Order: sequence, then structure tokens, then C-alpha cells
Amino acid sequence: PSLTAPADVEVDWHYFRAAQRYDRWGAWTRRLYRAWRYPRDHARLLRRIESGEVEKPDVAHLQWSRLPRFDLRFASRLRGIGVRVVHTVHDVEPLYQTAADMSGLGLVYAECDALIVHTQANRNDLLSRYPRLDPKRVRVIPHGPLQGEDRPPGASPEEARRSLGIPTGARVVLNFGSVKSYKGLDLLAAAMLEVHRRVPDAFLLLAGRPATPADAPDLSPLAARGVPH
Repeated sequence: PSLTAPADVEVDWHYFRAAQRYDRWGAWTRRLYRAWRYPRDHARLLRRIESGEVEKPDVAHLQWSRLPRFDLRFASRLRGIGVRVVHTVHDVEPLYQTAADMSGLGLVYAECDALIVHTQANRNDLLSRYPRLDPKRVRVIPHGPLQGEDRPPGASPEEARRSLGIPTGARVVLNFGSVKSYKGLDLLAAAMLEVHRRVPDAFLLLAGRPATPADAPDLSPLAARGVPH
């Protein structure tokens, strides 16, 4: 909702409608709801396309595949009715899948007309993990900005440092993005202690909120040592 769609683009919130309305649900309740709703929303979308309720798309772009068993059937059905399927592989090594899911992901990827990764290293890794994939179908497209340019007038590095209370000449380590436990910010905090021994004026800047309370890193060692963050 915070992103502004172009005036000539209509957004259809087809998936997880109830979950979008009930932001106060607990994390596990939302996960259970999504796991139950996800394949049903796949089936409902296919019915809407096949019945003509919505215009048949030229391309379906998949961003994730958390449940490969259902996504494989979904991609196969889409291709069966003449829709090309493109899948962006954001994480070549999946964060939440088991070894069995990895095999399922390979089948999903093989079913797609094209795959997108963000770096050449990601492409090499993907083709190494799934050697049966057609290399011609794997394209490298760097990750672009998630939002438009919205800096306030007159913004500059100097003004940003002043607003954050960071001295002009200080070294700054920035971690930008949603805070999640798998990203290893506890390791970053431990490393920052060593950095601060060598560079006493170094700052650690975490720009982002924890996804859940359990994701919040323990920064108390930094506070005890007087490392600014």
C-alpha cells in the first residue's frame, strides 16, 4: 500500500487477501493461514484466467517458491494455456527449504521459460546446483531500487550524518534492510567489537526493523564496550 502504482495500472490483490487485512495476526497464525490459502489461490487464479474473468497474461512472474510441489503444478498449468513463466531466484541457496524441497525447486526452475538471478556469481551457483537447467534460460538482471528517489530537498551525506549524530570523519558500517536472524547480525555485532578496537571512531548503523522480536540481534556487548550504534 505504501508504493504508488502508475495511474494506468490496476493492482489486483489476489493472494492472501484476508492476511493483508488482519495485520494484528500473530506470525504463526499468518504462516498457517498462508500455507492453507496458497494452493487455493493458485487454483482460483487459474480458474479466473481460464474462464475469461481476467485477461490471460503474456507472462507470469514468480518471485518465490516456498511450496515447490504446488508451484510446479501451477507453472505447468500456466504454460499449458500459453502463458510464459519467469522465475526470479532471489536466493540460490534457499533459506527455509529442506533437502527434499531443493529437488522440488529444481523441477520448478526447469518448468520455467526463463530464470532471473541478480549477479553472475548467482548464475554460476544456480547452474552448478542444478546442472540440468538450460543455461540459455538463466539471465542476470541486477536488483534495482525498491522505491523511487524520495530524498528530501538538500539531502547530502553531510546532512545525513548531522541528523544521525555521526561525526563527519567517522567510519560507518551500514546494514540496510529488514533485520532477520539468518542474516547473521549477531556475527556483525561481534566483529564490530574487533573493528572498534582498531578504529575507535567507527559506527555501526542498522537501518531496518526486526521482522519478529526473535530476529532482534543482541547488541548489549556493543553498548557495554561503548561502540556507537
